[in-house]
Amino acid sequence: EALDSMDKSHELVEKHWANAELRRAEVSKVSARCSELRGQNTKLTIELRSLQSKLNIEAKKFTSEEQLWKER
Repeated sequence: EALDSMDKSHELVEKHWANAELRRAEVSKVSARCSELRGQNTKLTIELRSLQSKLNIEAKKFTSEEQLWKER
């Protein structure tokens, strides 16, 4: 009975470590995906700011041109 109890205890420990390894692998995978998305977010934020800047420049040009036409 003591051996049976030890076997069960050993089995539980093995299951625990196997589960811990799976969880560690999943955490690593999720962490890598987060890093990837952070990189994409940074790239898209830079792209967005650039496009907003271009849009603002064009809007100012348009407003200036419109003002010139009104003054004629």
